[in-house]
Parts: sequence; structure tokens; C-alpha cells
Amino acid sequence: MNPISNLIRGVLILFLVIVFADDSNWWKNNILYEVFIRSFKDSDGDGIGDLNGIIREDFENLVHEMQDRGMKIIMDLVVNHCNDEHCWFQKSIDKIKPYDEYFIWKDAKNFSKSEEPIPPNNWISLFGGSAWEWNSKRKQFYLHQFGRKQPDFNLRNTNVKNEIKKILEFWINKGVHGFRFDAVVQFYEDEQFRDEPLRNPEKQNTNDIIWQDLIHIYTTDFWETYEFLHELRLFKEELQKKKGGIERLLKLDTPIVTADLINSIIMEWMTNMPQGATPSWNFESHDVPRMNSKTSNENSVIMLMDIMMLPGILYVYYGQEIGIPNGLLRFDQIKDKLGGVAKRKYITRDYERCPMQWDDTMSAGFTSNPNPYLPIDPSYWILNNLTRLRQIDTYKYGQLKTQIVSKWVYIITRILPGYPTYYVITNFRSEYEPIDLSDYTNHPSSIVTVETSSINSDYYHGCSNKYRFRAIIGTE
Repeated sequence: MNPISNLIRGVLILFLVIVFADDSNWWKNNILYEVFIRSFKDSDGDGIGDLNGIIREDFENLVHEMQDRGMKIIMDLVVNHCNDEHCWFQKSIDKIKPYDEYFIWKDAKNFSKSEEPIPPNNWISLFGGSAWEWNSKRKQFYLHQFGRKQPDFNLRNTNVKNEIKKILEFWINKGVHGFRFDAVVQFYEDEQFRDEPLRNPEKQNTNDIIWQDLIHIYTTDFWETYEFLHELRLFKEELQKKKGGIERLLKLDTPIVTADLINSIIMEWMTNMPQGATPSWNFESHDVPRMNSKTSNENSVIMLMDIMMLPGILYVYYGQEIGIPNGLLRFDQIKDKLGGVAKRKYITRDYERCPMQWDDTMSAGFTSNPNPYLPIDPSYWILNNLTRLRQIDTYKYGQLKTQIVSKWVYIITRILPGYPTYYVITNFRSEYEPIDLSDYTNHPSSIVTVETSSINSDYYHGCSNKYRFRAIIGTE
């Protein structure tokens, strides 16, 4: 099997991001739509989404169809690790050169009285347990900062870096326009393999240490990461001559969303962002629980409306535009078992990966199979699409202004001289809260016209009001 395709098959986290674009800076002010292929659309009735399910054609035709629609494709690429069944890892176990140094191998620190090998240090996997796994054939530990079936590459090895460049070249030749790299902060680790300090020294010599208990100064955010990313960027640009942004993850784990909280998150990034950089906004993905399940359904939708009006790149996870929540799974339905079992619950990402909902037919139109690989949430509702507005010059190039009206009401304004000014008024409360918009506009005597609204608003496209609007986004 082709090592490149085998690598992708092993990783099992391949998804496409669809970009609405029409100029050379297409990546700076667009919506990137993430498709988790296993959960998007099933074309052959086996209950598992597939590439054919996106347009019922193969990858080359997918690229062609996207280009015909003025869209571009970005691919998720995991270069931190691969699957332990990959041929490179199997050759590394056998110490076949040059693969013997493709991964991070270390001798045991010592052996217990029962001759059990002791890991080289105290590093913990993000999914629980030691980040080291003993291989009885090679008689060494290999590093896996994620699952034990995901051995980390040795990115200090020139051969590994060249292999990754070949993978980029393979997909660029297929028509992919860019890449989203996963697990970036874990690219490099301390060459001396020192123990990481504990946040709580009282946990020293206990057996219940988890990833969050350590201060990750030896396993994350090494300067070499930025150098390697720059190297890959230059390589990609050179390839495309022959034939980009800073990411901000919007992390909201509290069910109480206020105007002040949203504003502080937005302005913290906008005011500290390096000059000339492009922000990107993302608060749902295949690895992050859906907003509907962290906060209320209404709040998750109006937060999406707010973020869509900010400058820069917006990542929309499939189903986010229609308010899909985390799935409801029984213990026996879980496929992605990352950690140990506690009270019949796995650490899993399956909740945010349940299938896309297309219509009200059996299995929500995702598959003809009555038993999809993950269950489908029984209900959803539709959010008005704000994609068209993001193509307007005011949103592409306009100044950003934010205003906290009250604890619950928040206004985002985009201003571009010579063009219409746009206001996004959101209410994170469940009751009506009247406001006088003339107090917050640059032109208080102007007529304000509604461009779009959430489905639980009394306002509709085209209605106008000279001064007064009720901020009614939310439910009674």
C-alpha cells in the first residue's frame, strides 16, 4: 500500500474545510467549513460517512466540483504522529534504517521488582496514563502524547521532515489549496526528557496524576515548532509556484454567557494580535464538544452570529450552522475510546462527531442504513445563513467596534467609509430587553434595516426602524 494513503488511513482524522473565495487573499476573510468525513454523508449504506458521500464522486472530482463553485479545499493533516499499524512504525520496531529513528524511542528508566519496565519520565498522555508505551519486540518505550496507538514522529529527523513534505506535495498535486495542522504544540519535546513539574506537589508519588496535573514545559510549545511550520509554508509556496493566520480558539466552557465575557475574549485577542496577522475563530471541531451542549441552544447560535461578523477567518464545524448538539450515546455505542473507564464512561470525542442531519427521513438523510455508526440527535433547528454578508466589503475590510449595552446585550459594529455600516445586536438573556439603537449608532438619524435575524426574533429581513429596536434574540 502507498505509505501516504496508509498514513491517512491510520490517522483517521481526515476532514475537509471548504472555503468561499474569489481573490488572492482568499484565506483571510472567509468561512472555513469543517467536514468530519465519517459523520458527514454515507454513500454506500454501511452507516459510515465517506468521501463519495460529499458529492458522490472521488477526491479528484470533489476538487473539480469545488473549483467550479468558486470554493477551495483545505485538508486536515496530522504530522505529529501516525497509527502504530503504519509500515514506518513496524519497520521502526524492527530497527530497519532509516525508519529506526522515525519515532521517539527510549530505554526503560529501570525495572521493577517484578521485572516490569519503568517509563523514562513522568510525561502523561492527553488521553490518560503514561505517554510511554513499552514495545516488547524492540525492548524500548515509544512516546505517544495522544493515544497509545498514535506514536509520535521524531520531527528532529531530517528523513521524517522530508517524508512530510512528500505528503504535502501529494495532496497539493491532487488540488488541495492548503492545510490545517493538528496537534501543533506537541511537535517537539525536551531532548533531555526531563520530568515535568507538578502543579500540585501534594500529588507527588500518587497514581492518579492526569495530563492537567503537569506543567508542560518539556512537551509543548518549543521554538522549533514555529521554525518547522515556516519551513513547510515556504515549501508549499514553492510547490504552488511550479504547478496562512494566527488561530484563536474561542473556549467557552461556562453555561453563563454574558456580553462582557464575549467582549473580553474578542478584544483580548484583537488588541494583542501581532501587526499584520490574521485572526481565525473556532469554537467547535471534531475534538471539541459542541457549543449547544456547553451552553443553551440559543446562545450557541447567536455566538456564531457574533463570530461570523468579526474580521478574519471563521471555522464552522459541520452541523454547527443548524445547531446540532453533542450526541446522546449509550456506553456500548462509543467507538472512540481514548481513556480508561470511570462509572461506565469513556473519555471520548464521539459526542461531537455524531452524524450530520440532512432531512427528516430515516437516519436524518445521513445514510440509508437504519443503524449509522454513531446515533443521530433527535432534534435540530435552522440558523439563518450569514455567509453572504461576509462577502461584503464592510466585513472584509471594515473597522471593528464593540459595545456592551448591558450584562446581556452586546453590539458588534463593522464600519468602512463609503460603505453601509452593519450592526450585530445579540441578547444572551431569555427575556426581551428594549434598547434605543440611536444611542449606539454613528448616524442616529438614519433608518436601520434588518439584514438577517435568528428564527426566534420578531424581526425579519427588510423591516426598518428609525431608532428603537428590542434586543429579542433569545426565548421567552
